[in-house]
Amino acid sequence: MTFTPLVLTDARIYLYSLDATGFSNKVDLALSYEDLDRTTFGSNGAKERSLGLADTMGSLSGFWDAGDLTKPDDVFWAIAGLVK
Repeated sequence: MTFTPLVLTDARIYLYSLDATGFSNKVDLALSYEDLDRTTFGSNGAKERSLGLADTMGSLSGFWDAGDLTKPDDVFWAIAGLVK
């Protein structure tokens, strides 16, 4: 299944306490589901599918800016173990 990209303008980007809006220029979010076979004898010869576990992945691209914990790269390093 292919989805058309959604283009946002004047959007805000937040990650925990960080407002990354002024430091980033690309956000990519991907959602996928496991495709499970649930065909039974009562399916009359047709294959049946069901959605399984969901998986999400995201990425954020932008510009390097460090120096204190109000800057995005210092915040990213501080929360690196928290983001799952």
